[in-house]
Amino acid sequence: MWHENIGWIRLGAYNGGGSHTYSNALAGDYGVNNNAGILSGYAWSENIGWIHFKNDMAPAYKVMMTVSSGGTASAYIHYLFDINDTEGGKYIPLTAFIKNSGTEIFPETVKVEFYIDGPTDYGLVGEAYAAGVKPNYSHNCYLSWQVPASAPGGIYTCTAQVMDGTEPISEFSAPKTFTVTSIAAYTAEVLRMYPCSVPAGTPAVLKVLVRNKDTAALTGTVKFYVDSTEAGTAAITNLAAGRYLWYTFSWDTAGKTGSHTYNAQVFNASDAAISKVSSSTGITVY
Repeated sequence: MWHENIGWIRLGAYNGGGSHTYSNALAGDYGVNNNAGILSGYAWSENIGWIHFKNDMAPAYKVMMTVSSGGTASAYIHYLFDINDTEGGKYIPLTAFIKNSGTEIFPETVKVEFYIDGPTDYGLVGEAYAAGVKPNYSHNCYLSWQVPASAPGGIYTCTAQVMDGTEPISEFSAPKTFTVTSIAAYTAEVLRMYPCSVPAGTPAVLKVLVRNKDTAALTGTVKFYVDSTEAGTAAITNLAAGRYLWYTFSWDTAGKTGSHTYNAQVFNASDAAISKVSSSTGITVY
């Protein structure tokens, strides 16, 4: 049998004439059996190796390439990249460094599946395609995954596996662990913040709107971070339950000409974080 993409395919080893049923269990007795149109067994190709005809699913048979010495889709995962600690609701990069260890270019069906387990087992969270990777070449496969906002806090584990369709063609990777901080228990939030633009030497007024989500009054602090470094605080005194208020901090801009960013986070009187870190906005010093 000839296929334009595969080449010659041998459908059976028997050459004695007449009918024959292949056992596919003995050396030299492999082949494809045809039982009233239902195909089963193995064929051989010098280019891709064993081809398995299965009759246990719809349609009547499924053709699968299986890993063999003849050279088929095969891969391994060098490693997963480190994953930074994060919190619920944020996106994190999942990256696997894989190698095509087979003899053919990966077809469009080859992908990397990523799995997350931990206090909540999320299982398969997504996939990154690896089509086009050449034999003996390596490639980074990347997935951006959003941690569910409801994720319980704790240590989570990421693993990955290379698949060709529904068939694994690599072992599972070594695991990578990371910590998720739950935001479900946060009792405050930074609702809004304003960018600012000032001449050098003029204090930049950093301004954020804080809401108390708790059922009791809040006393604590707002910590302001400029370019990821804590720059100062603003005191919160008895902010009533359910209410919100603007808080400010004046940042010294002397000698700081250029573009900067700032964000903020709310802490209680015991200096424990009770909000997630806010998004960032800009400071321009000219």
